[in-house]
Amino acid sequence: MSVSSKVLILVNITAFINLIYVYISGNGLLDDGFNGLYGRSGLSMHTFSLVNFIYCIYYFTKENYKKAVFFLLSGFMCFYGLGLLLFIGALAIVFLINLKKKYVKYIILLPLSVWLVIFITTKINPAAFSYMNNNIDRVLYTISNKRPYENELKDVKKFKTVKTPRKIMVFEGGLGVITNPTFFLFGISPGTYNSRVSFLLNGEYTRNKLFKNIRNRPFYADRDVYPLWNKNITFQYNDGTRNEPFSSLLALIVEYGVLQTLLICLLLWHSYKRLKAQNDNYKFFIQFLFVFFFLNILTENYFEYPEFILLIIIIYKSIESSNVKTIYS
Repeated sequence: MSVSSKVLILVNITAFINLIYVYISGNGLLDDGFNGLYGRSGLSMHTFSLVNFIYCIYYFTKENYKKAVFFLLSGFMCFYGLGLLLFIGALAIVFLINLKKKYVKYIILLPLSVWLVIFITTKINPAAFSYMNNNIDRVLYTISNKRPYENELKDVKKFKTVKTPRKIMVFEGGLGVITNPTFFLFGISPGTYNSRVSFLLNGEYTRNKLFKNIRNRPFYADRDVYPLWNKNITFQYNDGTRNEPFSSLLALIVEYGVLQTLLICLLLWHSYKRLKAQNDNYKFFIQFLFVFFFLNILTENYFEYPEFILLIIIIYKSIESSNVKTIYS
């Protein structure tokens, strides 16, 4: 973490330089300006934001507040609204789990840091939080004024705008599929619903020439998922995160079935309990890491993105091996 944080600081500095250049020159979108050496491949600023948030909490637990605030500010500057909400949500859950005196300083420091970063962000990019507010309004509207799923899906297929975020619609469709007892238990088979593999093989989503000519359109994906995310929609409306029908957790349940999903969750839970019990110094960070991981696979296909999942695995194994060295040294 010590070495990689230095690399991340360097990357963040280049991102700040690029953001300043975009701000002064007006050459490009400010929302996409914070990238620098990180680049624009993969999920670009989305995963860049998540990486910074993870390092932020690591250094808060190490009581290195200067680095923590720097990584917090860097995470905000990526302007990834959903990532910010999940970060705040994960922190809230972990603080509720650990209502102890030793964490009071974090409860005081983090909100103050968040307020400071929001204040700076609104001065640089006043529109940064309007999109997030709009997302929250749409979710609240969906809860209080729900139209029938079938009616909204018909409108989407006709390229009409619907109020319900399509990220919510894909969950409605997926839950409808697993009403079949066989699908509920065993799934409809891998790569046949809303996983990244399904989109890579549908002939539309990928830019990779190797997969370009493959047009695999499984029945349920073609019926429920592809109408929510295709070139016609993304070209017309330049859709945002709220309408991306991606979720690794949903893909696991629908494609692999509840039995295999529960098995994976039990293995992860067992691994989490073991790691937390053996590393008391990292307890708060481990809790945050697992909660943050779960919330993100609920809302994106991060199981299949190495730029996020590989970082989680490396940090996890580093903490685990550090404990092993302590025991046997």
